[in-house]
Amino acid sequence: YFTFNRAGFLKRWGHRVRKCMRQLRDCLVVTPWARVVVDVGCSAGYVLEAGRRLGLEPIGVDISQFAVGLCREKGFRAELGSLSSIPLADESVDIVTLKHTLEHVPDPLAGLKELFRILRPGGSVLIVVPDADKWKIALMPRVGRDLRPELRGWQHHVYFSSSTLKLALERCGFEVMHEDKAVFRPNANPLV
Repeated sequence: YFTFNRAGFLKRWGHRVRKCMRQLRDCLVVTPWARVVVDVGCSAGYVLEAGRRLGLEPIGVDISQFAVGLCREKGFRAELGSLSSIPLADESVDIVTLKHTLEHVPDPLAGLKELFRILRPGGSVLIVVPDADKWKIALMPRVGRDLRPELRGWQHHVYFSSSTLKLALERCGFEVMHEDKAVFRPNANPLV
């Protein structure tokens, strides 16, 4: 993602940080006592900056040495690791964010179990993945480019719908409290 800045990882920095702040505030509704947030697949550190602005202790984890270095240059704690091997202690994190990361791993259940391992009891997880049930794909094929192998879908190992993601989370010990097609909102209808 970082080769030749194709990801545009520093474009719209302020917008991306504000969006992450909204998402973390939603997590804080569920976990108001939270102190430590870890962003797995931390990229350029948008969630880390949002966490810092909200008074949380942010930690980034990424498989990319470039991303880890970028976050460290900004003064964040960032660790080289993967979703299936997070270099953090058991029950050491209050909030985990996983944005557009889960679909990139060959064994998502192993990754979810690793999240469960590092999460304190009562903690919250925010997961964002491309929606395999996106109705617009049939009407507007360009919208579905992340699901098409000939375009960008080759980067993804697994696709999730709301029901398959919920099932995967429950199999790994999580209780799904809210879901939303666009972004997590605490006022969404509880599933459990």
